[in-house]
Amino acid sequence: LADVQGGLFAAHEQALAQPVPPVVYDFHGFLAVVDELEGFDFARKQPPEKVDASFLLAMDNAQGLLAMGQAMIPQLAELTIEPDGKAHRFELPEA
Repeated sequence: LADVQGGLFAAHEQALAQPVPPVVYDFHGFLAVVDELEGFDFARKQPPEKVDASFLLAMDNAQGLLAMGQAMIPQLAELTIEPDGKAHRFELPEA
């Protein structure tokens, strides 16, 4: 048991030693509201066929978060989203 715990804690210590991205310090919270979820079957591990949801992020530096997200996710880079504090509707591509 000690060997397992030692390896487990070592992995967590290594992860915690990594620097936190600066954008994390500007993060205050989020709100997600799922209005509609069609075709989801948790027991069969079937992802939903359709999701209608809203997601709100509370950030001091929305431009930094958007730039980081666009650098990591090509589909996000293709969207025209302005970090202007207003709600923006966009459709996510199907997986």
